[in-house]
Amino acid sequence: MGILYFTSDSSKSQIESNANAGAINILVDYCDKLGLARDNVVKFMDVFGIPANLEYMVVEQLKNK
Repeated sequence: MGILYFTSDSSKSQIESNANAGAINILVDYCDKLGLARDNVVKFMDVFGIPANLEYMVVEQLKNK
């Protein structure tokens, strides 16, 4: 795992947040491509092992797709 030596903690947090949003977006696209149901946020998170603290992000991504 790489270390971001020249970034602040807030930058690291933003980078991680963007990575999480991107990963969730990929999973939503994957479900759409395979025709998998994604109408239940809790089940979606459980199936893909998404931590509970990212629920707000999952809800937002599912709403936008």
